[in-house]
Amino acid sequence: MEFTRYSSSELSDILKHRASNALRDGAVSDQEIDLIVSRAEGDARIAISSLKKASYAAQDRGLDRITEEVVDESVKQAYSEDRIDSLDRLNKHQKQVYRTLQKSDSSMGMGQLFDIYRSEMDDPKSRRTLRRYIRKMEAYGIVDAEGEKSAKTYSLAD
Repeated sequence: MEFTRYSSSELSDILKHRASNALRDGAVSDQEIDLIVSRAEGDARIAISSLKKASYAAQDRGLDRITEEVVDESVKQAYSEDRIDSLDRLNKHQKQVYRTLQKSDSSMGMGQLFDIYRSEMDDPKSRRTLRRYIRKMEAYGIVDAEGEKSAKTYSLAD
């Protein structure tokens, strides 16, 4: 399932509401909220997780408020944890696709990807099923696809 991305103003409103309910006044400025919003790129899970991590990090460091440095670290951590969660959802066939793309120096077409996948698996799925798995991996933000139809190539998302 793929969720629609939030606009910057929607995400900003969500974070300001969360901050007003969970943090003391002045603990996070509009500037830091805007920074989280811009880095989250419309993903509410990343934005909310980043704010939460930033508040804990600032508290652990004895800071009066969340700083830009704390936001930078917290956003990176939120993305890292989101990617790990996404990888945990993969079945063994999707994990093999991930490993194949991870080993590759460049993007791969479906034919090459399927040939390597099939040679590595004892019970490979069909090319059609593999395409469906890859579409799910795209939705999870694990795989990037470029091109159209038969010219489409795949690589791991940054």
